[in-house]
Amino acid sequence: MATVDLNADMGESFGSWKMGDDESLLGIVTSANVACGFHAGDAVVMGRTCKAAAERGVCVGAHVSYRDLAGFGRNFVDVDPARLRDEVIYQLSALRGVAAVHGASVRYVKPHGALYNTIVHHEAQARAVVEAIVAVNSATDSDVAILGLPGALVLDLAEQQGVRALREAFADRAYNPDGTLVSRSQEGSVLHDPDEVAERVVKLVTQGVVTAIDGTEVSIQADSVCVHGDTPGAVAMATAVRDRLELDDAGQRRRLHRALSDHPAEGTVDLVPAQTTVLVQVESADLLPGAVAHVQDLLAGGLDAVEEGSREPLPVPVRYDGLDLSDVADLLDMTTDELVKHHSDQLWTVEFAGFMPGFGYMSGVDWPYRIPRRSSPRTRIPPGSIALADGFTGAYPQASPGGWQIIGTTEVTLWDENADPPALLLPGAVIKFEAVTS
Repeated sequence: MATVDLNADMGESFGSWKMGDDESLLGIVTSANVACGFHAGDAVVMGRTCKAAAERGVCVGAHVSYRDLAGFGRNFVDVDPARLRDEVIYQLSALRGVAAVHGASVRYVKPHGALYNTIVHHEAQARAVVEAIVAVNSATDSDVAILGLPGALVLDLAEQQGVRALREAFADRAYNPDGTLVSRSQEGSVLHDPDEVAERVVKLVTQGVVTAIDGTEVSIQADSVCVHGDTPGAVAMATAVRDRLELDDAGQRRRLHRALSDHPAEGTVDLVPAQTTVLVQVESADLLPGAVAHVQDLLAGGLDAVEEGSREPLPVPVRYDGLDLSDVADLLDMTTDELVKHHSDQLWTVEFAGFMPGFGYMSGVDWPYRIPRRSSPRTRIPPGSIALADGFTGAYPQASPGGWQIIGTTEVTLWDENADPPALLLPGAVIKFEAVTS
């Protein structure tokens, strides 16, 4: 299944001036482009952002820029290449030091604004940026990469100098037919509709194309997709992009699982679906090459036509009396009755099992919410507890420690070691939670 890194510009607040909702974005993206003080950000903001990224397991990148605080780094600066090299070294080194203090490491450089666009074609400045990364990597025995526009001169120069080049696409920016970004001075250069943005990104990731501003399709191969943190509605767009990608990936994973169930590779012993993968276990090592080739053939042939199969929903009565019900409702700006109705109106599909025997991770097609785990996990959650975390509903088959948000309980037996199969919540099962009062 196709995967892609999701990045956003962060740490762009400055003093008492606040920009973006970094805290929310850090719960969605996988990489954070942290401003280094030349276009935005300061020492305090850099430290706070790196600390939060480290706590969330989000990769940190240096968002270097021209020295242009007044223009937010969006003005071209005809700076001497040697000076630009030193200023990029300064920014990258500063962020590396701050990040290290807070338990993070800087993995890549992403030039910002006018510098980003200039080094697509300006050889002297592109070379200066690459030389800065090479200098820092050599002096610190690091492997800092550079993130830039596909086809940019700076990426070619980086690869020539042994610097890893990562290619970036933009979720919320319009493209010209030549693959460059539409100037912000033009109408329609920035996209705002979360659903439109999400569909664009899915098409980009799965098909390698994006629709240009004139309606033509542009081929783009991207290692990472950016949502600008300063774009109005950035959190909603990033959430829509991640949810849509995960939904698409989960659908592909389900279809692959079904295809392998109907047409197993030679010697298949077991199939184990996970969130975005399917583990294929075969009888012996000599059968592995054939199994790999079989999976590759299925993927190459396309899975869209594979029927996932219809299943009769399994009713599970639930008392919505969980300890966290009110807190989750407040988080979602709902009443508890509204939360119960929305949760029980869903058809939930068991995507995969994990954590403990019989614990099923369930997704709902019309459930867009990502619920954070409790900051302090409980030492014991009773069996039969119905709980929420991230975009999933889970059901605890046995007593266990856990940090999921408990919204209800069921008396249905979820795990019976004497039954065949022992788990009630098998991958692919469709569950309908029914609200009861006793």
